[in-house]
Amino acid sequence: MMTLMRTILSILLLSLSLIAQAKGPSLEALDAHRAALRPFLDALAHVESGCDDEAIGDDGKAIGRYQIWEAYWSDALVKAPSIGGEYEDCKGKVYAERVLVAYMLRYAAQAVKDKDYETLARIHNGGPQGHKRKATLKYWEKVEKALAK
Repeated sequence: MMTLMRTILSILLLSLSLIAQAKGPSLEALDAHRAALRPFLDALAHVESGCDDEAIGDDGKAIGRYQIWEAYWSDALVKAPSIGGEYEDCKGKVYAERVLVAYMLRYAAQAVKDKDYETLARIHNGGPQGHKRKATLKYWEKVEKALAK
């Protein structure tokens, strides 16, 4: 009886895991957004780290070319569990871009669709409500200058 219960529990946990993985955008969908947002992503990487995948900032709290914090990464994986991986993977360009896009799809899907780079930059800098914060305007100006290059 105990073995049967363990088997049922294992199947249930596996099923829940598969359901969670199926939820959210696929890697292919994230990659399509990455391609569509390429100018923005390149400008953001330039502003954040000079495109340095090994960059560490904010007293060790932010990593990679996009200076992603662990909480940001965790939020992104709620939207797109298919990304998988570990926080340290944010030091890789493709992985970090998938995280960034998933985060933006979670908090600013319309801005992603509209390619509203100002909203996206300000959310990247200031969190889910960053586009409403005056403090993120100077950051946007830096990204806007990088986009013009």
